[in-house]
Amino acid sequence: MFAAQPDFLPRHISSLIYEHLKYVRIIAIIGPRQSGKTTLLRQIARDRQMIFRSFDEKKTRDLALLDLDDFIAGESKHGGGMAIDEVGRLPEAFLALKW
Repeated sequence: MFAAQPDFLPRHISSLIYEHLKYVRIIAIIGPRQSGKTTLLRQIARDRQMIFRSFDEKKTRDLALLDLDDFIAGESKHGGGMAIDEVGRLPEAFLALKW
């Protein structure tokens, strides 16, 4: 499932995440700072052909805030879904994600 990357250390949790993505729409990846969460999320997004967005980026947060429901629905309509990094930076997004 993983395309080899020279700077990527495979995580044991990866296979569990891929398995759960068969059955659920949303998975949260949490952990301490600098533990590889973003790297793992980017790899999963790449492997699953998902759109990757980060709410660390002000431009992305501002765009999402215009209409969260449209942002979430529009971005994920392409078929592969969407991976959102740093969703905690925009707590309002949690309500939009539950649809």
